[in-house]
Amino acid sequence: MSCCSADGADKFFSKQAKRYAKKFRKKGIDKASQHIVEGLTKLGVDSKSLLEIGCGVGGLHLTLLKQGAASAQGVEVSKGMLDAAKVIASDMGLAEKVSYHCGDFVELNGDLSQADIVVMDKVICCHADPIKLIKKSAFHTRSILAVSYPRKSLLAKVGFSVPSKMGELLRWSFHPYYHETALIEQTIEECGLNEVFSATTPIWQIRIYRKQ
Repeated sequence: MSCCSADGADKFFSKQAKRYAKKFRKKGIDKASQHIVEGLTKLGVDSKSLLEIGCGVGGLHLTLLKQGAASAQGVEVSKGMLDAAKVIASDMGLAEKVSYHCGDFVELNGDLSQADIVVMDKVICCHADPIKLIKKSAFHTRSILAVSYPRKSLLAKVGFSVPSKMGELLRWSFHPYYHETALIEQTIEECGLNEVFSATTPIWQIRIYRKQ
């Protein structure tokens, strides 16, 4: 994760794990994630395998398993988030359908298999090198890539650019990144993926792509 070390990101997000788990148990997934579920269920998730990169406490892939997906792999840099995801998966009766992997997806090798559907929900803005992240995620999908990232708007750009610059100057262990939407979309399309679904929230752009 570049200047934001994996240890730093682990520490930052692990502190948030209990809050995220409590929120999911009480309210379910947020609006951006709901749009991803909406788009994927329209395309069909029954009996499909999932790979969620930056899975957090597991809310999104666990929701998709409840919608009929066959199995899921969850990748997360935060040990605290993964511990919470495992507990929630067990409580939902889904533990046997999920395998979890700790680390930066770009740096992981060997253990991850390709999946029918790859999901990156609010993950591109956490990584310093979106091109490597997108290319590796595109390689790992057999069919569908679903992503969400900060949209092209003044609100989103200021909301992400300011803490990003402050983080660089103050050497925070973790800070978000605002990557230009054109770069993200061009990179995805260059990987041979075509857009099949799009939605927005005030902050997030949600897009789903299918391999040509």
